[in-house]
Amino acid sequence: VDRLSGCEGYMVIDAAPLEIKKIAAEIEEENPSFRLFDIDVIRVNGEKVSRSEIGKTDRHCLVCDEQASVCARSRAHGLDVIIEKTYQLLRDMVYNYRERNRNPFSHILYKDIS
Repeated sequence: VDRLSGCEGYMVIDAAPLEIKKIAAEIEEENPSFRLFDIDVIRVNGEKVSRSEIGKTDRHCLVCDEQASVCARSRAHGLDVIIEKTYQLLRDMVYNYRERNRNPFSHILYKDIS
C-alpha cells in the first residue's frame, strides 16, 4: 500500500504478538540501514505492541541519539537532513552488500542511489 507516509505492507501471522515483536525488533536492529523500517505489530484487538513490552527502549532518531518520537514531534531536524541520512544508510547498505557478495550489479545500484 502506498500512502503519504510511505509504502506500507501488511501480514497476518498466527503467532504470539510478543514473539512477533521480538523478531521485528531484531530485524530493525540487525543492520543500521534496517532502521529505515518501522515494523509495527498489532494485536487482534487493534492495540499496538510496544517495544517496552519486550524489554526494548524506544527507537533512536536517524540523525541524533534522541528518542525518534521526540525528534519527530518537535521536528528537530529538517527534511533535507533526514533525506540525506536516509540516502547515506541506503548507500552504506548497498556498499556493504557489494563487499560481502561481490554482486556484479551492485556498482550500478550504488551509483543510482547516490
